Amino acid sequence: MGKRAEGFGKVEPYSSNTVTSCDDGPYGDYHNDESIDKITVASVGGQQLQEGGLAQIEAKVYAWRNGVADTADFYYAADALNPTWNLIGSVVPPGGADQNLIVEYILPPGDVQVIRVHFRYSGDVSPCHGGNWDDVDDLVFAVAAGVAADAIPNGRDPVPVAPVVPLMSEFCKTIEKNESRCKETHVCSWKGKKCKPKKSK
Repeated sequence: MGKRAEGFGKVEPYSSNTVTSCDDGPYGDYHNDESIDKITVASVGGQQLQEGGLAQIEAKVYAWRNGVADTADFYYAADALNPTWNLIGSVVPPGGADQNLIVEYILPPGDVQVIRVHFRYSGDVSPCHGGNWDDVDDLVFAVAAGVAADAIPNGRDPVPVAPVVPLMSEFCKTIEKNESRCKETHVCSWKGKKCKPKKSK
């Protein structure tokens, strides 16, 4: 029916829960900064996870402040032992603190598959960005045989990414005294001990 992965209790004491080496950012504190609490994958319609079937990934995350600077990138790989990451889509949380983010995709051929959720502060779309506040977790799961590989469509259109850049310009003012956060954004700069929007060229 579905599988789920949950984070450690109060703090993740080790590196991120991934099948490849991709560490969480060194600055993150659980439920203060960007955090992934739980990842669930289930078939749409309540049947078993099957090749060619539609699956839904739900990530329960904790977004920093109002969530405007955070993005969750969703990936899948058909082979959990030798993953090649394919982007499903990216979702910006609609608010801060606890949020449930959802995407859907077509399950490819492969009996043991893996999904990845990369929850990042600012930065670029990447399965392993390496940002200071990033939280990255994978979930491995079994998939039943389904339709022939050549009959499986390429998948659904990726979830559109919200227009982060204009929002980030306004966001600079809310972190005006946080130097490290300010320097990690693309649209803010640290000047005169304050975080200010970069001037457009």
